[in-house]
Amino acid sequence: MIFIGTCSSSNIAKIAESCKRRLDKKRMHRLVKEQYPDIYSDLALNLYNPYNYYQNNKYYCLVHSSIDYVFRKEEND
Repeated sequence: MIFIGTCSSSNIAKIAESCKRRLDKKRMHRLVKEQYPDIYSDLALNLYNPYNYYQNNKYYCLVHSSIDYVFRKEEND
């Protein structure tokens, strides 16, 4: 998985909007913790997050504090 950016960019916001299917939070937390420990720590993903996460065929969208964090999927994800 590759971190693309946040929805502050209009291109990335369009990608985030295309993510419609729900994504398992525990799985996403595990992936972020393994591959991006700084992001995991900065967002305090070990604490409760009321937002849902989404995905499509190419991207994951982690929502935290009303900000979309977009990651591109890789074959091994």
